[in-house]
Amino acid sequence: APAGFRGLNAIRIQAPMSAGSIAGWGQRFEGQMVRDLDGKNVVVSFDLSQSVSGGATTTWYLQLFGNTALDNGTFSTTLFSTTFTPPASAGVVSIAIPAASTVGLKYGAYFRVVAVRTSGSGTLDAYLGSVQFEADRLVERLDGAAPSIPPQRAARRGPRRGAGSRRRRTRLPGGQSALG
Repeated sequence: APAGFRGLNAIRIQAPMSAGSIAGWGQRFEGQMVRDLDGKNVVVSFDLSQSVSGGATTTWYLQLFGNTALDNGTFSTTLFSTTFTPPASAGVVSIAIPAASTVGLKYGAYFRVVAVRTSGSGTLDAYLGSVQFEADRLVERLDGAAPSIPPQRAARRGPRRGAGSRRRRTRLPGGQSALG
């Protein structure tokens, strides 16, 4: 990954592009992976580094598509789409998606980051890494809603101990106790 990225890994695209050309990355999510985000404020963040040769201009998009039924692979419903400005050098892009635009995530989704060459021709050289797709807890609190913690995650707080590793208090001579 380029210097300035949060993670160690990144995907690279090197693509010769003329006006109207498109290059990008995508990720599919099964419904069970994102159902707890359905109807919630979400933040998508990722590391991005890009350069464009030939004096060309590029417009960047973040798009989110949903299925019409649970995991049917249609991705025909546009839930959210926006343009964004990439960092001048390697940096983090963070985009808030409002709750109204996440209704339908429970059926599965397809997220993509796309560069569209708007003028000229040249080569796009871009890296993308450390993609995070998560509930925006701060926005939910400001809206008055409690942060959502799925029950299966809430039950796993703290260290887990097997039945054979329970702590027991043992009385020692003289009234002292010890954990074992």
